[in-house]
Amino acid sequence: MVTTTKTLTKLLVVTVIFLLVIAMVFGVARPAQTLPEDSDSSAKVRFTGSAFYPPFQWLDTDGSHGFLVDLERQFALDGHFKIEQNLHVWSEALRKVQAGEADAVALIATDKRSQLFDFSIPFYHVAHAIFMREGDASVRALAAIKTERIAVVEGAFAELELPLILRNQIVWATDELDCLVLVAQGQAELCIEVIQSSRHLIQQYNLDLVQTSPPFWAVPYAFGVRKGDTKTLAQLNDALSSIIVSGGYQQVYNRWLPYLEWKSLSWYEQLQHYTGLLLVFITLLLGIIISLVLFRVKSVRFAAQLEYTATHDSVTQLLNRDAFVSCLNQYVRSSPEPQELRWFVVARIVNLEAVTTAFSHQTSIELVQQFARRIDSPSFRYKAHLGAGLFAFTCQSDLTAEQIYEFISTPLEMSNIDIDPVIAMGVVEIDLNERLDNPTEELLRRALTALSYVQSHHMQWLKYHESFEPDPVDLMLLKDFTTARMQDFELLLQPQYSVLEDKINSAEALLRWHHPTRGMLLPATFIPLIEQAGMMPEVTRWVISKACEYAKRLAEDYEISRISVNVTADDLMEPGFVDFVLATVVGLKNVRLCFEITETGLITDSGVAQDVLQTLAKRGICCSVDDFGTGYSSLSYLSLFPIAEVKLDRLFVGALTTDERSRIIISSTIELAHNLGMQVTAEGVEDEATLHELKALGCDRIQGYFFAKPSSYTDVVQYFSCRN
Repeated sequence: MVTTTKTLTKLLVVTVIFLLVIAMVFGVARPAQTLPEDSDSSAKVRFTGSAFYPPFQWLDTDGSHGFLVDLERQFALDGHFKIEQNLHVWSEALRKVQAGEADAVALIATDKRSQLFDFSIPFYHVAHAIFMREGDASVRALAAIKTERIAVVEGAFAELELPLILRNQIVWATDELDCLVLVAQGQAELCIEVIQSSRHLIQQYNLDLVQTSPPFWAVPYAFGVRKGDTKTLAQLNDALSSIIVSGGYQQVYNRWLPYLEWKSLSWYEQLQHYTGLLLVFITLLLGIIISLVLFRVKSVRFAAQLEYTATHDSVTQLLNRDAFVSCLNQYVRSSPEPQELRWFVVARIVNLEAVTTAFSHQTSIELVQQFARRIDSPSFRYKAHLGAGLFAFTCQSDLTAEQIYEFISTPLEMSNIDIDPVIAMGVVEIDLNERLDNPTEELLRRALTALSYVQSHHMQWLKYHESFEPDPVDLMLLKDFTTARMQDFELLLQPQYSVLEDKINSAEALLRWHHPTRGMLLPATFIPLIEQAGMMPEVTRWVISKACEYAKRLAEDYEISRISVNVTADDLMEPGFVDFVLATVVGLKNVRLCFEITETGLITDSGVAQDVLQTLAKRGICCSVDDFGTGYSSLSYLSLFPIAEVKLDRLFVGALTTDERSRIIISSTIELAHNLGMQVTAEGVEDEATLHELKALGCDRIQGYFFAKPSSYTDVVQYFSCRN
């Protein structure tokens, strides 16, 4: 499929050059010097087009982009004329050219459109296809459309070409993205649009759609001008001729070639398409009574090819998952040589996504293929590619796990560059005496469990151990959360004492879960589970909203200057977090919101965290480093981030009066923080001696059971009332 696409691309370029040369010879495309005298270098052509048509042209916050946009800019770069580019919805773009508000638009040149437009020399070809929801891919050709609703962009080529009998089934779309969204939302069963743009939009907006038909309507692309606008048409033809000869067109085309080529269908999609063709082919063979011998030969060959396709990965030619499981199950159950296989290995190319981003998708494909060739060794009897750079294979008994990892992690020699694959590996020792219903699936599950542990702990490889298994109790706890969400959550408040003002005037918000069967749960029990499940942003927003609500109500009757909330580093990276916080603190008068973030949480994406915290600091929201001194980051983070406070961990505070080392650590930390213009809060203060010692060392704010335990909002209100 890839070879055919590249061949068609080369033929297309040759055809374009040939047509332009012929046009120049016969006077269709005239050289620049034959333009009218008023068409000098100061002339300007106003281009328009669709704002939702990647990779050809699209509009975002950074401006307009795409193959057509760059092609138009090449005209200006080569000095043919000045340009103006404005993108709109497709119907509006067509209207502007017809009304004279724009000069030219790139579109499919057809006889029906020639009544309104004059066309330049064609410079590209596109094809259309049918796109449907992935679970409803039933229409595979135009002729197969019956009563399905058809999403079509208003003014698009599909509108002109659809048979009259299907017109009543059209659902009009404003643009190419809207056409696909109508199908994804169930307002239409299928969309007919250009293949390249549709595939890009499906991937960009994560739409659950697939291409269900082979390409059809292969048509030329050209610049269209208003009917009778010969001046602009001549300018465009001359400019096209010039950039083809000078190589400018080829430069633009090569730059966009990776995005203009049709993506290869997966082996499953190809099999779906070819199955229908096969049925037709077999019917024709039976109809014309081909000789039995020839028919059998062809059938045997096709069956072998079909079996190979069904059992092998199309990228690496290794076994796919189903075939791998089937083959290894058969071996394990028969086990004629029980000592031959010792290891079951799952390995992942961890830096595959980084290679794709830094180089190209094709480079990542080559990396996967080279790694597959490496493990295609006699030492590895069964091997499979499970997809996305994840491999499974078995190893013979004379290799150790260390030797296996060393072998698979050495640099790979590729066509243009040498890349060191970053490999994570999970290993299971095969025990043929262990009787399992589906031994391969269980070995695979254990190996993946080990691999998950390796990646989460930033290691290279590990042998599977039962301790890696997820706790069933934790899984049930997470299930309870997904059912009840924050319904049983309670936000407690623990007052904080200000040494300078000699009074209680702030509090920290602390989360608790009143579980219906397990009772009161502390955050350490359930927060890590929620973080791993990716649901922490929802909890954090609930806590911030509730804390601000409490602070507003307390501030009406009591003197409270600050409310502290614990957040994670991942919360800072969440899109929309800053906007949510700024909207929530509206109306929070005379009370400052402070985010407490663990020291280790700031290490990842420090640049993004710095921008977020600086934005919040400008709006009066301060940042405190929680559990300071217990993490792995260096003191440089105190200068990198706009930190207003460090919070001494109870590990040091609890030993302040009994351990000289803890006293020295606390004393030096307070001195360092004050020299940097920061305040210091100590948590875990439980006795008067520790309180007096912290005051003597210059600690600014103190929190602990000596003053109050974390309490409900009602109890905190009573506490403030008694204190006052």
